Amino acid sequence: MLVTGSLLVVHATSAQAIPTSGPTSGPTSGPTWGDKWGTADQHSLVPAYFPPSSDLWHTMCKRMNRSKGGSTAVMNPSNGPGLGVDPEYVDVIDYCHDKEQKVVGSTHTSYGARSTAEVKAEIDDYYAWYPEIDGIFLNEMSNDEADADYYAELYEYVKDASGSGGSSVVGNPGAAAATDWQLSTPVVDKVVVFQGTDNTYLTWTAPDWVEDHPASDFVHLVYATADVAALGEVCDRSREQHAGSIYITDDTLPNQWDTLGGPLWKAQTPVKGEPACD
Repeated sequence: MLVTGSLLVVHATSAQAIPTSGPTSGPTSGPTWGDKWGTADQHSLVPAYFPPSSDLWHTMCKRMNRSKGGSTAVMNPSNGPGLGVDPEYVDVIDYCHDKEQKVVGSTHTSYGARSTAEVKAEIDDYYAWYPEIDGIFLNEMSNDEADADYYAELYEYVKDASGSGGSSVVGNPGAAAATDWQLSTPVVDKVVVFQGTDNTYLTWTAPDWVEDHPASDFVHLVYATADVAALGEVCDRSREQHAGSIYITDDTLPNQWDTLGGPLWKAQTPVKGEPACD
């Protein structure tokens, strides 16, 4: 299932269950997260909710912007890490790292209503089964600053899971908060401030506080984009609205993240390894 403003998708895989007991080791290779960039060097962040057995993972990672630590693919085996390690995900993580891209694992927080114990258990599973991942994607994130302690606890947990603190946290509330508390606390390293259709996006305005942070801190996810001409308008708008990472697809609800978007993917990544929307 998928709900507007979230990225929950059921994706069953063949997996081999193995036991876990808390965070183990984090990534030993792959890109780093320290680099910042502006709108002239846009990267991709793709909810890659399609099977790792498809060619789409390779198509995605070979085209995304590789500069300054690379772009990001979000894996979501089954509304979270699934029941056990899937060797095909291991393979595509390795492939993406070879292409200097990052891969993060998706888990959901139900806007702060889900227990931290449940979320931590899924974080544990990701790092036990896929120790090379580069961080965690906190889906259905709350925009309410009253939930800051909840997310701060998860943020530190992800940092500890890497062993060296090198893992990153990307938050997805699906909309912008009233203030920059998620970044200034911090409880995330990057945040999705827009998720919606291209029609909505073209009239949407980012809050003023985004200008206090580098564009690389912000992700915009745009779906139901009609064609390449519409994509051009979205790309122009994304730079005006301070997007450092962007993903644009023609895919639609109820599952707008189950493919790369056909011609739109090549159009938004015109030169392999170079900036998106260039």
